[in-house]
Amino acid sequence: MSNFNNVCKLCKSSGISPPSFFSSSANYHNNASQKYPMVEEHLFSRFSLPTNVIRDIIGTLLSNDIYQHYTSTSFPNSNHRSTRLAKQASMLYVILFFDPVVLLQYESTQHHQQQVLVREIVDKYFYDNWVIHIYAGLTADLSLEWHRFPSAKSALDNVLSMDNVKRMHINNAKLIGQCMAELRAYLTMGILTDSFVLDNRHDLLNCLRRCNIAIRWRVLHRRTGNALYHPIVCASSGATPSTDPIFEGAFAVDDTHVVSLILLTSQLELQLKEVFCDLLDKKESIWTSSRDHACEIMIDLSEYYNGNQLKTTPSTVTRHDGLIQWFGSMSTEISVLAYNSEDHFTVTGRKIQLCVEALEEVEQYDLVYGDVPVKAYIQEARKMLLQMARALGINEDIYEDINWISDMSYGVESMKSYVDIIHSRISKNPLNVSLLLGFFLKLSSSLDGPVQRSQLKSSDTTRVTTYSSSQLVSFVRNILEIVPVSVFGILVQMSDVIERRLQDLPQKMEVNQVVAYAQTGERYKLAMMAQEAAIFADGKLLFFSVSNMCMHLVYLVSILNSR
Repeated sequence: MSNFNNVCKLCKSSGISPPSFFSSSANYHNNASQKYPMVEEHLFSRFSLPTNVIRDIIGTLLSNDIYQHYTSTSFPNSNHRSTRLAKQASMLYVILFFDPVVLLQYESTQHHQQQVLVREIVDKYFYDNWVIHIYAGLTADLSLEWHRFPSAKSALDNVLSMDNVKRMHINNAKLIGQCMAELRAYLTMGILTDSFVLDNRHDLLNCLRRCNIAIRWRVLHRRTGNALYHPIVCASSGATPSTDPIFEGAFAVDDTHVVSLILLTSQLELQLKEVFCDLLDKKESIWTSSRDHACEIMIDLSEYYNGNQLKTTPSTVTRHDGLIQWFGSMSTEISVLAYNSEDHFTVTGRKIQLCVEALEEVEQYDLVYGDVPVKAYIQEARKMLLQMARALGINEDIYEDINWISDMSYGVESMKSYVDIIHSRISKNPLNVSLLLGFFLKLSSSLDGPVQRSQLKSSDTTRVTTYSSSQLVSFVRNILEIVPVSVFGILVQMSDVIERRLQDLPQKMEVNQVVAYAQTGERYKLAMMAQEAAIFADGKLLFFSVSNMCMHLVYLVSILNSR
């Protein structure tokens, strides 16, 4: 009772009502900022927090990367700083309303320190973006939200000039074009083999980084409510939409391009996760087989310089005791490399590197350099050693890095505006159904955000996860409802062809009437429609298997929570 007045002060009406659910629900969900007007600093000032504590938190967020343990390997490039610090930026945006003095200061020498602070915030977090993700798909447009704060507006105006906005838009459009070309190359059937992924692991992860950075910037900034910037970011080509942006004039990037990039990126993420999981299971066998093969090559070369012949080439050299001993000792060096060694993997990697360098040096020896079969054997041994090093670099951290890179919790609300485009793509080409599984798994990252603070052990965790899961399931159903509609549409067309267009075959016919009764054109159309229906059915069975697996997982989680 002693705190009754404070509780009333905290919970009383703010005087601002959200839009009516029935009258303006559609307009509200289509609004760029997804936020109705509110004066946050007045709302938070009802229960003011200690200023020194808020300043310390702001200073910590500004000077330290609190998620460095997770994001340092996911986005190591300095050009990806704004993406790496995105979660931190959303926290800082909210916390600044608890100390609005930093945002409110006018330009004067008296408040120079606050001006420097807010400029440092803008330069570090918002130098290449102004629409940020706050929580659960909700966004904030800083060009509008900070318009009433003179100091913040002044710092933001240094970044958001028209030329800078156009430059950001064009750079993102070019990045989308580059990503689309790389994705089509990597997703070609038969490319993502185990050996290819091992050899090009860093290039593949860099491609995923570029794709997700391009998606994030475009999805968020297409929701800008600023009348000056919206025509630039949402420029339309005016022509028939294609899957690639048009690098002419305004560098138009339509929603169709964004959907294509999201679907192909999610497909690459899905395939890479499958390949890396398979490589983790086979990691020890790859290591062992490569080591044994390299040892065998060294022994063969030692025998070759002892006068024996190689498997494919007879010996034409005289006995050389030095090379016999060297290749024999190299075989011993390679054989002692252990997969489960107590040494750190960097130490083992350094030993492999020394073996590779030794083989490169011996290849320059005159007696070896002029012998083509021996050089081929040495190159094969180096290849096996490099294969061992690459297999050593595959660990569970890569899977976690992909999860952080592919996070799309910021787009759960934005994706609702792309449903019609996805339906149109599926109707025109049923093969797009196969891309939806990766797309849904990518969106499932939105389930992690609400329960990220699991260490708090809140009793509401189950209810929060249930609500978030129900929202995602509702969206998945909304997407997949086009599948039965398309299947039944195809069945109606097939029925029309069978019942009305195909002629009944008589028991007997003239030879010259066989072609007329064959009706190859109609039967070809019938076969094509049957194939489309089969593609839809195959995709539907895949989703059923995944959904059943997810249901079992949810059931197991509920049992664990109850225990």
